[in-house]
Amino acid sequence: MEYIESNMRTMYKNRLILFILLLCNLGQAQDAHFSNSEMNASAANPAKVGMMSSDFKIMGSYRSQWWSIPDGFRTYTVGFENKQKAFSWGADILNNDAGEASLKQSNIRLKASYTKLLAQEGHSLRAGVAVGIIQQRFDPTAFQFDNQYEQGVGFNGSFSSQESFDKTNQILPDFTAGLIWTNKVGTIKNEIGVSLAHLNQAAASFYNNGDQIYPTRTFFHIKSTIPFNEKLSGIGNFQYAKQSSTQQTILGFGINYKLEEQKRLNIGIASRMKDAIILSAGIDIDNASFALNYDLHKSKLSGATNGNGAIELTAIFYFNKDKQNRTATPAPKVIQSPEDNSKLDSDNDGVPNGIDECPLIPGLWKYNGCNDKDEDGIIDSKDACPNLFGDKSNKGCPVDVMDSDLDGLIDSVDDCPFLKGSPEHKGCPDTDKDGVSDKIDRCPFLKGVASNNGCPKISSSPISQGEFRNDRLPKVHVEFDTDQSYIKPIYWPQLDQAVQTLMNRPEFNIYISGHTDAEGDAAYNHALGEKRSFEVMNYFIERGISMDRISIISYGETKPKHTNNNVYGKAKNRRAEIIFVQ
Repeated sequence: MEYIESNMRTMYKNRLILFILLLCNLGQAQDAHFSNSEMNASAANPAKVGMMSSDFKIMGSYRSQWWSIPDGFRTYTVGFENKQKAFSWGADILNNDAGEASLKQSNIRLKASYTKLLAQEGHSLRAGVAVGIIQQRFDPTAFQFDNQYEQGVGFNGSFSSQESFDKTNQILPDFTAGLIWTNKVGTIKNEIGVSLAHLNQAAASFYNNGDQIYPTRTFFHIKSTIPFNEKLSGIGNFQYAKQSSTQQTILGFGINYKLEEQKRLNIGIASRMKDAIILSAGIDIDNASFALNYDLHKSKLSGATNGNGAIELTAIFYFNKDKQNRTATPAPKVIQSPEDNSKLDSDNDGVPNGIDECPLIPGLWKYNGCNDKDEDGIIDSKDACPNLFGDKSNKGCPVDVMDSDLDGLIDSVDDCPFLKGSPEHKGCPDTDKDGVSDKIDRCPFLKGVASNNGCPKISSSPISQGEFRNDRLPKVHVEFDTDQSYIKPIYWPQLDQAVQTLMNRPEFNIYISGHTDAEGDAAYNHALGEKRSFEVMNYFIERGISMDRISIISYGETKPKHTNNNVYGKAKNRRAEIIFVQ
């Protein structure tokens, strides 16, 4: 009998402790958390909203804490994020519950962020906010209280608990704000962020005269991505969180390995100090990411949980991945076809948009609506050298070409080996035929004089000067990150202004020239310059400018604007220039 009573007292004690722990979790309002902090980053810091290489994503996570204990904590969340240029927004729902008494905590939030690109390459500042409501509730009838304990018998449900609560369900407002500074040191990319959750400190007590509040949670985090080679990167993480008297510090390291073009493997390990070792594994496949985390407890609770920790599953699905948001494109045209008059054909090349891989540029059926100017079997949009017959193993570029531009000068003595030129200009072209090589011509698309560096000579007459300014509009230029052709949002306003100028001034056309720094080989840089000019051309076409008014050319590394001996000079050389001509 004493043994039975002892066991029942132990059971009662354990239930009471569990009740106190769970009730304190609600009364003191300690936040639920996820071990996969990267895939659930915006849950802790709303400045991370929209920090992705896609236009839209949906995500979900499920976490079972202390899964060896019946009715242990279960935490799950679902949400979405939408990126629109510098502004991004989204929403999420988080639920945390445990126990027979249905202790539950739910958080519904709207969140948004804004990104400001800084002058230094690779640097930006992001600010985010999240507003929502928190609902917390429990069922007191499912608990066992000391007044229901009968000597020699144990728990007796017929006894009154003699406990009363002013409320068992409440809804509280909630507000969170955060900042993130991204920067680049050499090849290492860093994120440094801080957020403050529950800034309004809503009242969280289940008693009308209770003084418990939702304490503000301070969260600080650093993430560094270190590329070892084109396939392997290392990722270091540091996190510190403090809420009321509770503190949490996490140190971790992981690797990201490229298996195939659209497939990457993620493996990591982290230590949540004095609590658990976090093991993680995941994979990125095309437009989806999946991850599995396991917390190996090392705290004093490990005995009660038989050494079993927490299991966490996370999934993210991306839409329009690696595409950049822009303003709406012009309404597509309807093709007149006897077979099907309902299909849309934006570029009016006879290939419907549903099949057309290049829907904004007229192409051919045999290339699915695209072109293959060099006829090497690789369409221009996927050809690194679209004007040079090449090999598939070399991304469409020649493997071994002596006279790449077929202008009669071999590459070793050709100052512009990938632009067809003439011997008198050392293999470079003279586009405006003013006798000045494009390589040294400051106005390569406008006929000028050698004494004025290839630009028209302006007389001292105010009328002449005015006419020249009217005929030659100011240049617009776009700078690019290393080995990239993506147009950064900071340049969208001046490009949009250029679009408006073309719409208002139909007598003008534009020439777009693509340029690179001197890193890498000349053939690759010529192709990269062509990609950059092609990307800018697409920007104008998408906004309704006819392709007939646009000419593009790539100078690759042959026309540097600054020195290639330092980071600043290289950044200025990675550019596309847009020139208006009548």
